[in-house]
Amino acid sequence: MITIIIHIFPHEVDDYIRVIGKLNESKITTNGIEIKSLLNINKKVLAKIDNVEESLQKYKSASNNSRITADNHISDKYQGVNDHRRDCISASNKNDTLIFLDVDLYFNTNYLMNLLKYNSQLKVDNDYYVITPQIVRLWDKTWDILVNENFIDEDLGFYNTIDLHKTTSSCYGKCELIKINKFKWAGGWFTCMSAKLAKYIGIPNSLGPYGPDDTHMMNCCEYLKNNNINVNQFVLKNLIVCEDRTLCSKNKKYISPNRYRQIASTHMTKEYNNFKKRVNADIYKNNES
Repeated sequence: MITIIIHIFPHEVDDYIRVIGKLNESKITTNGIEIKSLLNINKKVLAKIDNVEESLQKYKSASNNSRITADNHISDKYQGVNDHRRDCISASNKNDTLIFLDVDLYFNTNYLMNLLKYNSQLKVDNDYYVITPQIVRLWDKTWDILVNENFIDEDLGFYNTIDLHKTTSSCYGKCELIKINKFKWAGGWFTCMSAKLAKYIGIPNSLGPYGPDDTHMMNCCEYLKNNNINVNQFVLKNLIVCEDRTLCSKNKKYISPNRYRQIASTHMTKEYNNFKKRVNADIYKNNES
């Protein structure tokens, strides 16, 4: 099963509708693929909810109108996206594929079709892998490994100047799957991961409901690779996604102030060291056997 994991708050429901509409335009057969979406109405997290009943109805309608089967839930027990992702990872089968998708993302209607094609090819010989899109030039050079060649000479901060729809719907050449030498991605940018890898690394509870889960996973992938474990990141060349950064300011209006990311960051080193110990124990156990 291929599972697209989406977490939203009520003020993001219109973006959810846009994303579901875009997925509906994808030229795919919908067998073996599902959406697990969650509308989070936890009042401890939300500073305010406008027109809650309208948001609920919009959410249900969009989910029901999805071409891809949508296992949609409305819950007040979650505090953030990491909580939902943990549950989805736990519920998955090790042979599944997980796709993390945030509703602030703009993407090409051909993206999912190509992702599914290359995912099926990779699954034959790879247990641990990640597939990500390309992007435009962002805020610092660490992201350049994902930047499409048409934008690599642009100034840093170029992402602030683009037309999101035009940039993501334009054609930049034939889609190709390329392997990169580093691990770099953002959690909700249509990030595709083998469930076996997601289960092995996981999102530790100490990282809380929101925070650098993607950074933790990248660090762990790097450690696995340095210990001769076959894990790789692949990029879908010429398929670009862009994040709607205006939603950051919108979140400040609707999300109660919290220190989730700062608190999670204080646990990063400990959790990374715990992972290294677990990997070393597994390596020792395999060598002994």
